[in-house]
Amino acid sequence: MGMKYGYPIISGLCGSLASISMSKIGDCKNYHSKVVLILCFIALNIAMWYFLQKSFKSLPTTIIVILVSSSTNFIATGIIDNFVNNKPAKNCMWWFGVLSTIIGIAIIGKEKNNYYETIKKEEDMKVKEKKVE
Repeated sequence: MGMKYGYPIISGLCGSLASISMSKIGDCKNYHSKVVLILCFIALNIAMWYFLQKSFKSLPTTIIVILVSSSTNFIATGIIDNFVNNKPAKNCMWWFGVLSTIIGIAIIGKEKNNYYETIKKEEDMKVKEKKVE
């Protein structure tokens, strides 16, 4: 798997933790706690964008980055949020929605790759036709 897939995973985790840290700000009674959570939110977002940018450079297609990063973000948010907010596990409908989103991104990625393969084949055919003439 290597570190090239680690970048979008870290990016997704940072995004998840940033959103969860912001969700806890309303629970804080103390001004200093709110400031710490806002600083965590900013730092995690900076880290998320840093690792997302590194993953765009290290992986061959953007769709892989989007698929891995958003999948990690959705799943981590669901799992971590249950522990942080002491709520029961997300219901089946929520997990079905997450799974549907991930499958949708994967299908779009496959179609995008097929689109580029088709364009490449058409260009190759045009080059061959010109050589024949």
